[in-house]
Amino acid sequence: MNTHQQETYREENKRISLEQNYEIRYWTSTFHCTKEELCKAVGKVGSSVEAVRRELMR
Repeated sequence: MNTHQQETYREENKRISLEQNYEIRYWTSTFHCTKEELCKAVGKVGSSVEAVRRELMR
């Protein structure tokens, strides 16, 4: 992720997007989960960062 992507990402990080590989890498690293776990959580509770965080902590 380049600096511009990081700055943009911080501004928009209230939602999780699974469209860009760098975002998937960021969120799987942040939540210490696999891509499959992340996708399943987003599919279940939507793209809200807090909702996904709660789901992954269950």
